[in-house]
Amino acid sequence: MIVTPRLHLGLQVGMAIVAFLMGLLLLMSFASSKPIVVGGLVFSRLTCSLGFLVTVVGSVVIRYSERYLDGDAKQASFTRFLALSVCSSLCMMLADNLLVLAGGWAITSIGLHRLLTHYGAEPDAHIVARKKFLISRLGDIALLLALGSIYQSYGTLSLTHLFEQMRISHQAPVAAVWWICIAAISKSAQFPFHTWLPDTLASPTPVSALMHAGIINGGGALLLKFAPALVEVPSAGLFLAIVGSTTMAIGMVSMWGQTSIKRKLAWSTVSQMGFMTAECGMAAFVAALIHILGHGLYKATAFLDSGTVEPIAPRSIHISGIRTVALLCTGLVLSIPLQVSLHSGAFVPAQLAVMAMTGLAIGHVMVTLHSTFSASRPPIFTWMAMIACSQLIALVSGLVFRVATQTLSLPPAHASNLATITSAIPVVTLLSLSLFRAFETEIRRSSFGRSLHVHSQNGFYIGLLADKVVSRIWNPLLTRI
Repeated sequence: MIVTPRLHLGLQVGMAIVAFLMGLLLLMSFASSKPIVVGGLVFSRLTCSLGFLVTVVGSVVIRYSERYLDGDAKQASFTRFLALSVCSSLCMMLADNLLVLAGGWAITSIGLHRLLTHYGAEPDAHIVARKKFLISRLGDIALLLALGSIYQSYGTLSLTHLFEQMRISHQAPVAAVWWICIAAISKSAQFPFHTWLPDTLASPTPVSALMHAGIINGGGALLLKFAPALVEVPSAGLFLAIVGSTTMAIGMVSMWGQTSIKRKLAWSTVSQMGFMTAECGMAAFVAALIHILGHGLYKATAFLDSGTVEPIAPRSIHISGIRTVALLCTGLVLSIPLQVSLHSGAFVPAQLAVMAMTGLAIGHVMVTLHSTFSASRPPIFTWMAMIACSQLIALVSGLVFRVATQTLSLPPAHASNLATITSAIPVVTLLSLSLFRAFETEIRRSSFGRSLHVHSQNGFYIGLLADKVVSRIWNPLLTRI
């Protein structure tokens, strides 16, 4: 059945209206000091921000899919499941009632499963979908166990009431927080559950855009929703920092070894979700939210534009490892004064870690500018451009973090020895990756470097192990979806 233009137009208009309403509610949330809870949904600055991202990306993807699948025999079914996935993901982002959260969580997974198997004739689509399906069911079980633990201990299914009781009793649902962490890492493709994401490239491009820009953020959204409880269980934060940093390292090194644009984007998502999970682990929730919003908009654009022929980039020069490290340190040093001057409140480990990682990011920008401009511009122009960009980025990032911290109702991190260790893990991981990237050319000349490059192209074979486990659980010769 071919989808009718009227149906597609109705879906586009409806999704655009929902996106407009979410934007309006987001603006209204800044005028209200307390979130609005209606029918199991909560409209706060956090949830409206996440909901706005989902609806904007969903609206664009539905519009894009109209011409992408024009003439496809299953276009109507694809469009309906696409709309179902967007709507259920929106419910998940806005949910205050845990049953609504669990329902949106499960329906989003089922809708995504049908979208991944749209090209049912391709065996790879079913293999990946089975792996994703089993991992999602693990996340469902973990979320249901968290739900049951909360209801048994607090007698409520409302997150708002749960946090109110926590403030009164000064007790956190420790078991539930750990189950939430398990659910989150399964939903956001964290190690060792990350292997399905880079293998989903056989699905239609609109599915990749929606999945990498919206649905994959479900784990991060869950952690942000439970932020008041997560900060009270430091050991869970340490666990998230370790898992997230491991995923970040595997994803980034694997991305550098890919030759396909889409596989680079997929491994980039794995790495960025690891970065976001580590931020939640060290209780840098404002940074995690900004990361989700920025990455979602970028990745939707990148996937929908992945088939476009790019113009030839300006000629750049190779920079030695020593000079790269010097530029990284320069960017870090230049960024600190502005970030410190714009910070308000006490300096906790999480905030210092965010400043350090922002400084490293600015250092990488300086490396890129130096390699690009040095080939065609005089040195004075190159250095002026690098210094100006470093200060501009430091100024914007410092202002954004300050405003977001003051306006978003996200709990601050606690200062402790464990919090210091938790915050240091992502910084050390990012610094190690930066040093590896700086000396990558020299490393690849060695036998170890050549072997590492080959292994990284194959994702260090973790996916092969996962496929063997899935084939034992779900035999494709006996069962077919």
